[in-house]
Amino acid sequence: MHKVSLQLTAIIVVAVLVLVAITGIIVYFNEKISNLNSQVSNLKTQIEYLTSANLTATISTTELPYPTRTLNGTLYPNYMLEHPTLYNLFNDLYLNGSVINNGGGAAFSAGLHVLAYAANGTVEVNMTVPLVNGEWVYGTDATTDAYASNYYKNYLGSLQLGYLKSGQTVTFDSSFYHEGTVTNWTATPVWTNEP
Repeated sequence: MHKVSLQLTAIIVVAVLVLVAITGIIVYFNEKISNLNSQVSNLKTQIEYLTSANLTATISTTELPYPTRTLNGTLYPNYMLEHPTLYNLFNDLYLNGSVINNGGGAAFSAGLHVLAYAANGTVEVNMTVPLVNGEWVYGTDATTDAYASNYYKNYLGSLQLGYLKSGQTVTFDSSFYHEGTVTNWTATPVWTNEP
């Protein structure tokens, strides 16, 4: 009986050792699988970065009430009063800045979404304009659009969105003529990663 008991104890000890060994192997390989999954996730993030655009902006925005005007980045406080036949009574939401594509891929349908509100919450400006180097003028409704078309033909901005290559920077001075007075605004780069 003692011999059977020893054999049974030996079998139990061997079974426990096998279970401990199997558990150790399972824990070891689970850690390996977890590490590999983490590496796969990191590689997917790197691939996404290398194939995706990332637009960042540095923009100075100023509401220029009539009769102030900027020309080539210079502020002229009474310009419109000195040239009364050329100008209507429109305010100018003036944006000056740059946008760079820091991502690894091209930014398609790239633009700057400009949204501006009057103090009472009325939307005065809500438009997306292309990211293009230069000085551009936009009207925000039929009246200000006709004004911009009439007096700023050489600076009238297109509304067709374009693309920015990886590493490309666009620098702009843009005027958004509108009829009200804005007190709150945002200017946010927008794009897609697919053509």
